[in-house]
Amino acid sequence: MGFIRFFLTLWAILAFSLLETSLAQRSSMELNKGNNFNKDSKTSFLKFQSNKKYLNINDIKIEINYPFSKKDIIPKLLKNLRISKKSLSKLLSSDISFETKVSLYTEDDFFKLTGAPEWTNALFLNNEISLPVNSDVLESSLKHEFTHAYINALSKSKCPAWLDEGIAQWIEGSNHQILTSIYKDWLKRNSVIPFKLLENGFLNLSSEIVGAAYAQSLFGFELLLEKYGKRKIDKYFRLLKKGQKHKKAFRRTFRISEVELEALIEDRFS
Repeated sequence: MGFIRFFLTLWAILAFSLLETSLAQRSSMELNKGNNFNKDSKTSFLKFQSNKKYLNINDIKIEINYPFSKKDIIPKLLKNLRISKKSLSKLLSSDISFETKVSLYTEDDFFKLTGAPEWTNALFLNNEISLPVNSDVLESSLKHEFTHAYINALSKSKCPAWLDEGIAQWIEGSNHQILTSIYKDWLKRNSVIPFKLLENGFLNLSSEIVGAAYAQSLFGFELLLEKYGKRKIDKYFRLLKKGQKHKKAFRRTFRISEVELEALIEDRFS
C-alpha cells in the first residue's frame, strides 16, 4: 500500500519517498475493493501501446513494458533494478527465484488502467509493478516497489507489512531527518504504534497515523539491523521461506517480541 498525498505542506516535502503504494499481495486485494480494475483493458493496452524489454538478474526474471515514446529512460531503469537487487542481496543472502513485471504508463493511463486511488504514484499488485512514467519519483518508487516484490517472493507473503515497508524505505533511501521529525511529533501526543496494528497493511489507517506508521516501520527495521545484524535478518527470512509463521520466526531469531521492539523504539526516541 502507499502513502496518502497529505494536504499538509510537510507531506509535499516528503513526496519523493512517501508517495508510493502496495505492501504485498495481501494488501493489494484490499486496495482494489470498489475500484474498476479491468485486466482485459490493461492487457490490450500493453499489447498495442508499449514495447517490451526483458531483464534477467540471476534467477529473477523481469518483464518491462513501456510506452514507445519513453524508450530513452529504460537503460536508467535497468540500472536501477540491478542496483536494487545488489542492495537486497547484501542484506538478504538467501537464494531467490521469481518472475515479476514492471509496467510504465502516462499518469492518466496509470490511474485509468490500474484503478489505483488518486493518492498513489506506484502500485505492486498481482506480482506486477505499475508506475506512471512521468512521475518525478520514478526511480525511487521503482526501488521501493521492487523491494516489495522481492520480499513478497522471499517470505512467501509472510512478512508483516511494517517490516516489508521498513526494508523498502531503507533500500530506497528515505529522508531520515523528515521522518524523525514526523515521528517525534507523533510521540509528543501519542504512544508507539502497536506493530500488531501494522501487520496486514496500512490502507485502512487514518491520515493522522499513517506518516508515523511509515516512520516507525523504518526505525523498527533499522533498530533490528543495528542490534542484531544482517545475519539475523537473513535468518528470519530463511525461517519464513521454510514456512514458519512470522511471530514464531521473529521470536526465534531476535529473542524478543514485537511488543518488546516497540519499547526499544520508545526508549530511543524518548
